[in-house]
Amino acid sequence: MPRGRPRKNANAKKENENKNVQNENFVGEDYAKKFFSAMQNMMSGNAAWLFNPIWTNEILKDINMHPQKFSRDRIKELIANPRAHEKELRELSQYLFDITMQMKRLIIYMSEMLTFDWLLEPIGVDPDEMTKPAFLKSLKRVTQFMYDLDPKMHLPDIVQGMLLEDAKFMYLCEGENGYYFKELPSDYCKIWKKGEMGYEYAFDLTYFLRPGISLDDFPPEFKVYFDNFINGEDYKNNKNKFKERRWFYWQTLDPSRAVVFKYDQNRVGQTPVYAGLFLDANEIATFKELLKSKTALDVYKLLVAKIPLEKSENKTNKKDNFSIHPETAGKYMAAIQNVIQQGIRIVTSPMEIEAINLNQAETKDSIVGLGNKEFWDTSGTTSLLFSGDRMNASTMKASLRTDETFVTHLYRQFARFYNYKFKEISGKYQWRIHFEGTIFDREDRIERAMKLIQFGAPISYVAVAQGRTQQEFINMLNLESALGMREKMQPLVSAHTVSNKKNGRPQSDDLENENSEATRDNESNIR
Repeated sequence: MPRGRPRKNANAKKENENKNVQNENFVGEDYAKKFFSAMQNMMSGNAAWLFNPIWTNEILKDINMHPQKFSRDRIKELIANPRAHEKELRELSQYLFDITMQMKRLIIYMSEMLTFDWLLEPIGVDPDEMTKPAFLKSLKRVTQFMYDLDPKMHLPDIVQGMLLEDAKFMYLCEGENGYYFKELPSDYCKIWKKGEMGYEYAFDLTYFLRPGISLDDFPPEFKVYFDNFINGEDYKNNKNKFKERRWFYWQTLDPSRAVVFKYDQNRVGQTPVYAGLFLDANEIATFKELLKSKTALDVYKLLVAKIPLEKSENKTNKKDNFSIHPETAGKYMAAIQNVIQQGIRIVTSPMEIEAINLNQAETKDSIVGLGNKEFWDTSGTTSLLFSGDRMNASTMKASLRTDETFVTHLYRQFARFYNYKFKEISGKYQWRIHFEGTIFDREDRIERAMKLIQFGAPISYVAVAQGRTQQEFINMLNLESALGMREKMQPLVSAHTVSNKKNGRPQSDDLENENSEATRDNESNIR
């Protein structure tokens, strides 16, 4: 047998060296990079089972569905310091939107008010050039972009999100059938700059480290962003610098495609538009619980049976001397309790009992009605729009005009986005878009446009006032001309074509006050 110290196994020595090398490689930031890379490979390969409809559905819910209930005192704290509680206020807004019908109807009403009627205007183009093929081609490209990214279809949903949370982080994507907006989760987006397109934001790339999220569902550039984050050499060498518009896991996005649609353009902080209503909306739910308790108490009855006392010779009650034996009284009470209806209780007592009524709320409409009134009074929108109560036309019209100003200013930032995109696709000609209209002013706009064209104003104003585009107007005119519809039209003699003039001034819908409307309704001036 060989003597001395045994020789080390060469293979074991090599394994130890490899372990040391691995330990050196898996230190600090490099360890995180390799970990993320391995995790991404696993998710895209062996864990393909994660990409199923159920899991994907949960991921989509996480984008904008985090309702959270808070106590009244906590709500007051959140509202008092919105800068430090942006996430909690978003969650509270979603919660109140779900449970309070008044809040839901108010937000939907405001978001659906805008009609997004639009008009295209060429800028700085000589009339002689407007018949050239290059100009017509530019007009076609701009018009096609408007049809591909139809404002009437895509923007109302964004407005609803803005009214609910203040800011929506959207990314413009191009599909097989045109453009569309993809919403990015607010919890992974941060506003970092204000530029030509308004606010710009950065995206947290660790979002793609969550199980079940596929980069294939995002535009191709997001794969480049993520690969650079995980495997890029610039990260290893310049991890403490802001390079390639990226800092660590935050990637700033192209502002021409990554757009922040924000209700409040004056402040970076995200405070829900209706944060001032949160306490009132929360009280409505609380009052409903109180009303439920009050209603439950109203169906209960308490019968008090007085046990008489023995009377002395001077006809006064003797102290603690009951005239009915306790066993006899107990049997009678049990027998009575067995035959009375459920919800009625009977007690016995030798003392005089006076009932104290606590139904002060009955002096008002109801406790729920009180909460509802406070909500609408604070919102500034009349509750009569959502109830059957009567309101005169002049007051209603003034209220609607106030509501319109609350949302029509959003047209400016939507127009800014479209005008910016026109510069990319229109060639040498410049175009500008004009948005206008609400669901309440269409008749006024049509009447105004019809009056203007009598003085030579553009006919396009009539088309836009009717909610049509200029191209739709031209298409219908060309179609009618091709079918010869105008030549074939013959007016019929009917009650509508027979003159039926009435004496006096035409009736007006604009009344100055309530008395004027009451006079017309009651026909007080007709003799």
